[in-house]
Amino acid sequence: MLKFTKTFKRVYNQYAKSEKFLIFIAYISSILAGLNSPMHAVIFSNYQYLYLYPDEFDDFEGRAGFLSGMFGVLGAVIFLANWWQKYSFEMIGEDVTRKLRKQVYQKFLTMHMGWHDKTENMSGKLSTALSKDTENLSIVMGNSLGSIFQMFSAMTAGLIIGFITYWKLALVALTVLPFFIIFSKIKATILGKKGIETDGYNNANKIVIESVS
Repeated sequence: MLKFTKTFKRVYNQYAKSEKFLIFIAYISSILAGLNSPMHAVIFSNYQYLYLYPDEFDDFEGRAGFLSGMFGVLGAVIFLANWWQKYSFEMIGEDVTRKLRKQVYQKFLTMHMGWHDKTENMSGKLSTALSKDTENLSIVMGNSLGSIFQMFSAMTAGLIIGFITYWKLALVALTVLPFFIIFSKIKATILGKKGIETDGYNNANKIVIESVS
């Protein structure tokens, strides 16, 4: 994990730091998109209270109209936030991929002929490295990073709203968090083992590229 963090920081500083405006937009959009569920819960709970205790409100129809309008505003904001999040992170990922492919390809060209004659450096494997490996980095720098910011935004907002509304119930909900982390780790481990099976497809891809090059 530490090695991945250092590699990510190095790639970020070298390739993505120039896109400061897009990065700022992407982070803000991810935070706003993460507020979808917490804000939806707040508005919906007010709706329930309104219909359960209508006598407590002098202007029932006005209150209902206001909450309906809030649902519409929330939907519009989340729609724009999700669109900007996807667009910004996709642009960042594509820019990082382009720069990385260019640098890797230039490095390939500077290597001596004996290096290219080695089995592990055949044209098929080098082409796969340029296409697949850099594409994986684009995924990490793109939507995956946006999903992480969105998740933390939703979790933080949910905890704040929970403790403000009813802190005892929020503490009870926190007891589930360790189980959520454990099962997420198990899921990641299973998916990681499944990812090993894709090595065979990568090798097949290399053979195909070798046969047609």
